[in-house]
Amino acid sequence: MATALTAVAALWFSAQSLRSTEQQYTLSERGQVTDRFTKAVEQLGSDKLDIRLGGIYSLEGLAGDSNADRGVIFEVLSAYVRTHAGPVDTCTASSTPTVDVDAALTVIGRRDQRAGQPERIDLRSTCLANVILTGKNFDGVLLDASSLVKAWLPAVSLTNASLQRANLNAAKFTDADLAGANLSMTNLHSALLDHTELTGANLYAADLSYANLVGANLAGANLGRIVYDATTTWPEGFTPPPSRPREDQCGYRNITACMG
Repeated sequence: MATALTAVAALWFSAQSLRSTEQQYTLSERGQVTDRFTKAVEQLGSDKLDIRLGGIYSLEGLAGDSNADRGVIFEVLSAYVRTHAGPVDTCTASSTPTVDVDAALTVIGRRDQRAGQPERIDLRSTCLANVILTGKNFDGVLLDASSLVKAWLPAVSLTNASLQRANLNAAKFTDADLAGANLSMTNLHSALLDHTELTGANLYAADLSYANLVGANLAGANLGRIVYDATTTWPEGFTPPPSRPREDQCGYRNITACMG
């Protein structure tokens, strides 16, 4: 009996010691994550480009290591893009993203998808003219009222993204996936949307003049009150609803969304 009790006591002690060790390890690991996050954010505020880039890529590494912090990390990167790319009212057709803004967008766009962990990427009212995001993942991203004039976005994924009143004049979306995207009141003048997935997209009151939609999938898309003309190229066999006058297009939208 004494031997048995001694063995039970030893097992209990070992279990308690193991639990204590695990708790200490968890606290230590959490402390390391906090230190890495703090250092990376401090780097973002540097006046030196290479240090800012280091902070951006450090946050990317941390997002891969810490599921619990992914949401906050991508919110920080989104805020970085908004503040450093500049507001949409300062945007011109010749604006281009800086090296650090381009790096932050690339990190956001190559994030892996994790079940049950949708990140909030808020890039509303941001100047992203001439941005290059080939094949990147921007599913669910908020881009309302942003300027993506002449953006290069082939094969990009923007499923369920929100681009209301955005300026996508002359943007290239060839082979992109915009299924379920909200493109209402959006300027798609001269946009290349050939072979683009637009199933269930909301194109209400969008300007599609000169747009190329050859091979695009418009099944279930909302095309109410769109504007287009004879220069717009539709998928073979597709009959669009009647166009409304283009002059009405900018009447209830901010002027930036109608640029170009």
